[in-house]
Amino acid sequence: MTEEIMRSQPVPTPGEYLEQHPITVHLRSLGLQPELLESVRFKRREGEEFSDWAVFSRAWPVNLLHDRHVYCTLRWLILDDPPPSRDRRDAWDAIARYMADSTYKAGAAIRAARAKGLEKSKDTKRKQRETAIKRDRRIHDARTAGKKPKQIAGDKKIRGKKKLSASQVRKILKLPRP
Repeated sequence: MTEEIMRSQPVPTPGEYLEQHPITVHLRSLGLQPELLESVRFKRREGEEFSDWAVFSRAWPVNLLHDRHVYCTLRWLILDDPPPSRDRRDAWDAIARYMADSTYKAGAAIRAARAKGLEKSKDTKRKQRETAIKRDRRIHDARTAGKKPKQIAGDKKIRGKKKLSASQVRKILKLPRP
């Protein structure tokens, strides 16, 4: 049954697979022409490690140089189909890191936004505590000066922006109920 399914689905040629690969689709979406993508080749000397291979291409945009190396790597792996080697392993690792990079960046951006939101909420809470402490000091000073809780609750300079009732003032002053 599985063999029938496998036979019924057309297997793409290496060229078709390269054309449909997400890296190729991404580079095309950035405006790179097929002729430019086809011109990418490695320049390498015998015995050189994969990480040192130079890439040759026509007029590749400077801001996409890393993408050029990755695309050239993909092209080499798919079209040339090199035999198993250290270079081939390193090349597939480079492709995997490139493919995971966008996911990692998105996650890092979300984590940074959450951390920033937590910092903001901590700052807000700290400011609210400081404001409440200042208000409480003004209320205690007014009580020491002889003002009654009802007078303190009505005085905006003492209570601040937040409206307070006389019973809330008594609670802050830790006074018994009348």
